[in-house]
Amino acid sequence: MEIRPQSFLRLVRAISRLPTLGTKSATRVALWLLSQPPDIPREIAQALIEIPPSLTRCRFCHILSDEEECPVCRDPSRNSSLICVVAESTDAWRIEETGSFAGLYHILGGLISPLDGIGPSQLHIDSLVSRISNSSPSVEEVLLALPGSTEGQATAGYLRDTLSHFPNLRFTRPAFGIPVGGDLSFSDPASLQEALLSRRPMDIPSPSNKVRAT
Repeated sequence: MEIRPQSFLRLVRAISRLPTLGTKSATRVALWLLSQPPDIPREIAQALIEIPPSLTRCRFCHILSDEEECPVCRDPSRNSSLICVVAESTDAWRIEETGSFAGLYHILGGLISPLDGIGPSQLHIDSLVSRISNSSPSVEEVLLALPGSTEGQATAGYLRDTLSHFPNLRFTRPAFGIPVGGDLSFSDPASLQEALLSRRPMDIPSPSNKVRAT
């Protein structure tokens, strides 16, 4: 005999449709919601209801935004000659949090993955080509900040081939490898190899700046 309330089961089924949440996890979330003051689940429900009208994608870079043009694209102080290409909006948010990037973004909306049925036509690649073609001043650099996975590498390669007809366009990528403060003994071979391949010149302090031995 099923003794759980039907309304509770509907709530669990709805929650379980969210990514990474199975029935057990959804049940825990449902029980947590029921244990909270009524205004908390009501606020969450209202936020979900308002998603379609309040959240959209920037018509230029496709990042999630409250308006048709996101704050980055409408900021005249950003370097429009540099476009950072990422897979999802969350990637752009992480980069922006560093405060070290002053260019524009372009969100692909995923990665090329034939096994998952995702091809170039399902990503925002045509709009990237259009942005570069119509940009004034001209785009000089495309930073491919894509994952080091097979799908990420395949997508980066496809983008380079697709954009190769822009003769003055430079392609770069972030330096991957050992994290700041990381220990070599804890680095996996792939990360260590990438760190070695992505090495850059190191400033050696002059003898006068060296710490003297005591």
